[in-house]
Amino acid sequence: MIPAMEPFDPVHESRPLFPALNTHPNFIFGDSAGGSAILTPCIEKIQAFYTDSNVQVGGSYRASALCAQRIQEAKQTTASFINATHPEEICFVSSTTQGLENLARALEPTLRQDDEIIVTDTDHEGIFNLLQITYIQLILGRGTKWRKELTLN
Repeated sequence: MIPAMEPFDPVHESRPLFPALNTHPNFIFGDSAGGSAILTPCIEKIQAFYTDSNVQVGGSYRASALCAQRIQEAKQTTASFINATHPEEICFVSSTTQGLENLARALEPTLRQDDEIIVTDTDHEGIFNLLQITYIQLILGRGTKWRKELTLN
């Protein structure tokens, strides 16, 4: 028989790990990945990266090798976290908007005239960049149709 776990108390067990929540105890940071409170260990990793390895990847000097090593470690950790088969499946981008732009450009050659892209009002605003590209392709005569689905309340 598996022993019962003790109840988890997020106020006392989680909040202390987020410095912003200590600074603003009555505030909830639930905006987005770009505006959420960050765990102390993440802040420490980011600070270490910016302190001694925020350089171009692929250089022949020590800081560049350390940068590449840290990126690879982050890919391995992320792959494990999301159950990806290989770290090479992980791609970091500077923003969701940029990632969607990259995706749209990669899909561009595969679009067919009868394709349809469905977007909801809960999608990231960067998805509209994808729609702009799609619209341009419609003008060029080889794009897709698109429609916006509404979220039911």
